[in-house]
Amino acid sequence: MSKYKNFSQSLMRSNSYEDSFNAFDTHIQALGCQSSAYIFVPKTPFDDHKKYVPTFSFSDHFNQPFLEEYKERNFQDSDYIFDAIKKGKENRLYLWGKDLKNRTLKQSQRRVIEAATYDHEMGNSFSILTRKGRNGIGAVTLVGDSSDRFFSHYIKEHAEDFRMATEAFHNHIITRSYEANAFIIPSLFADLNTTERQVLKCLLEGLAVPMIAKKVYKSKKYLERVISNIRTKVGGTLPNGKPRISKDALICFCSEMQIYNAL
Repeated sequence: MSKYKNFSQSLMRSNSYEDSFNAFDTHIQALGCQSSAYIFVPKTPFDDHKKYVPTFSFSDHFNQPFLEEYKERNFQDSDYIFDAIKKGKENRLYLWGKDLKNRTLKQSQRRVIEAATYDHEMGNSFSILTRKGRNGIGAVTLVGDSSDRFFSHYIKEHAEDFRMATEAFHNHIITRSYEANAFIIPSLFADLNTTERQVLKCLLEGLAVPMIAKKVYKSKKYLERVISNIRTKVGGTLPNGKPRISKDALICFCSEMQIYNAL
């Protein structure tokens, strides 16, 4: 328990997302893994927005060739862990080697595990999903020594230690709202230009369109177009070409995710 105590103290002393992730990664290595990765999927009012691409954080020594192949081959579209996150299968531990034998997985999903296991020697890897929170759900992937024949047995014996550390890390960054800067802004708001960010902040301050128009010295008609562009960039479009998310829903979502200070 002393390892977890040291981890908890490091986590509470951290003042940024990077510090929090480093504390988690250090603890994971102390538990016997070599590297870690974290993904956070925000809860959005537009779950079928196809433009959404998950954002990851990795250890410095995470398998870089696998990451490059993952991006090049768009593995996120068929990653069974990402699919499990979207379906809200909470607090689950997935051993990649064992899951490779799961006949219920699609061929495309198996291809991701096979690339990691055989091409990049990441057979001793597993993922843990966190419990769903107000802002979303996350998962970690942990990688062990590929030559360790007893790795899967060790993980099963110490599964609760890994789950507890994952939950503590996830809850910490959610509480501190670190996920806004680390994940939500890069994935959902990265395409906004300077004017659009300024207008969105004004909306979050509760200003009406006529007041914003005076503040930024633009016409009301121009501001309406800007707001429509924001809604489209963040939430995508409906089949008829109109923004999928309403202005009120956008404001509500940004408030829940505490986006204002991150813009």
